[in-house]
Amino acid sequence: MRVLTQDSMTLNQNSSLAGATSGYTVLGKPPARLILWSQTMAAKKTTEERFWEKVAVRGADECWPWKGSHDMEGYGRMWADRKTHKAHRLAYELCVGPIPDDMCVCHTCDNPGCCNWHHLWIGTNADNMQDKTVKGRAASGVSHGRHTKPERTARGDRHGARLHPESLTRGTKCHSAVLTPDKVRAIRESFASGIANQRELGMLYGINQSSISKVIRGKSWKVVR
Repeated sequence: MRVLTQDSMTLNQNSSLAGATSGYTVLGKPPARLILWSQTMAAKKTTEERFWEKVAVRGADECWPWKGSHDMEGYGRMWADRKTHKAHRLAYELCVGPIPDDMCVCHTCDNPGCCNWHHLWIGTNADNMQDKTVKGRAASGVSHGRHTKPERTARGDRHGARLHPESLTRGTKCHSAVLTPDKVRAIRESFASGIANQRELGMLYGINQSSISKVIRGKSWKVVR
């Protein structure tokens, strides 16, 4: 245990508070850093207290808007237990109870920023998508993201297949591959010379006619010449 003495005016180096008070000279009283730490711990609020400070609580049938930060989809978010939580999910846990694994917390009011637990219900992702479609909130046609924000869709030279071709499993690297580069060349040569048709080649190599057609036309095994 650290011993505080008027004579030495210093703290014993074996104290558990060494990290918090290192480098401080003690003048007959706890160092300022230790006092601040004690005050902070005493004033520290619980997650529930912090949560309700950020909710505009109104009538039971009204939406309770989240006053804190929101994500891009409009859902409130709050930092607690060393991770970011969605505010409406916290509201359900605080007012109703634990959320089952792999389940969604859905809104009857369709207001993503609402934290009124009366407006929340538990459902699967499929339930959530169906509710979204029934209420006409599912983006389709020209309102779909690929039309409204085309820059977010990776196409052409921005596609992952172009940027990182080494990450693709092609040819014999594919676990289900039946052919090899030598067999592919033999198939193309046999068809080009008229030795066998696509159906016969399929029977010979144990694959269907459609796959043989893709090999011959270069739709598959493009890297083999």
